[in-house]
Amino acid sequence: VQQSRLTTMPRTSTSLNAAQQPGQVSEQGMLLANANAALPQQGSQLWAPVAAFLTGCMFAAGLALRSQPKPHHIDGVDTMAMFSAAGHKMVDTVPTHFGKDTDEACLRRRFERMLRHGQDSICAAIEKCDGKAKFRADAWVREGGGGGVSRVLADGAVWEKAGVNLSVIYGSMPWETVAAARERQAKYAKNATPGERVPFFACGLSCVMHPRNPHCPTMHFNYRYFETEAGDWWFAGGTDITPAYLDEDDMKHFHGVYKEVCDRHDAEFYPKFKKWADEYFMIKHRGETRGLGGIFYDDLNDRDPLTIMAFSEDCLNHVVAAYVPIIEKHKNDP
Repeated sequence: VQQSRLTTMPRTSTSLNAAQQPGQVSEQGMLLANANAALPQQGSQLWAPVAAFLTGCMFAAGLALRSQPKPHHIDGVDTMAMFSAAGHKMVDTVPTHFGKDTDEACLRRRFERMLRHGQDSICAAIEKCDGKAKFRADAWVREGGGGGVSRVLADGAVWEKAGVNLSVIYGSMPWETVAAARERQAKYAKNATPGERVPFFACGLSCVMHPRNPHCPTMHFNYRYFETEAGDWWFAGGTDITPAYLDEDDMKHFHGVYKEVCDRHDAEFYPKFKKWADEYFMIKHRGETRGLGGIFYDDLNDRDPLTIMAFSEDCLNHVVAAYVPIIEKHKNDP
């Protein structure tokens, strides 16, 4: 951890609760339970805040995409439409998979299974550490294709709010939206026809956790995969931490876990992705960072997709190891 990052107390005002109202969530929540019993069998009282959370996430994501430069404007095409909460409906039974693929060995099915396992294991570890509250699950399907499961823990002994949300969606969207979501926008602008729609698949798991004790830091992660029918694909993700009270040993532990993960896959990953996180979470007009970083990567497709998926899985599988020991250390601090 850079010394300059450790000697400056971070501000946490921009790290928002995973179950707050629309417009208050700063990161898109790319939205299973192993047992359907985890789902409410009647209309869940939890769905209202979850719906608000999803709407806020999708609205924020749509605004982010809309704010990106677009090569052309297409009259009558709403680039925010695919992020709208309209067309989502609750289901009582979790499907075996949300994607449309029947081949269990394909990358899309494998990535979804990986995220489901991560959601299960992380929620179980958080419940064990909290000792009081349980995650409530709401499954939903998307009219245009796909669906997901939102899990929210509220009013726990350790965590005031925590959300771990899975989404698997597919359909088509304007190529301008694809371009705005990536760094290599020129690739799409060069050969695209105005108004052309691109079939896509997107799958992600997103989380924000807010403990009660201010000595316990907030944590966020997101791991996702995006693919177009034309064969273009990329991975993105990261895990970051935002303490209110700084404990240097905690930050060394958190960053140390992810350095070990990165080094197992590529010695250049940690310095590159740590720097990317530092820049991504920089609040430029205030000249300070939001939190103390972690790792972040986007538009990653420079090697075999299964190799990158293995890296993403390793990162996801070490969320608990990087975060929970810090919470255990401080959850009873006065």
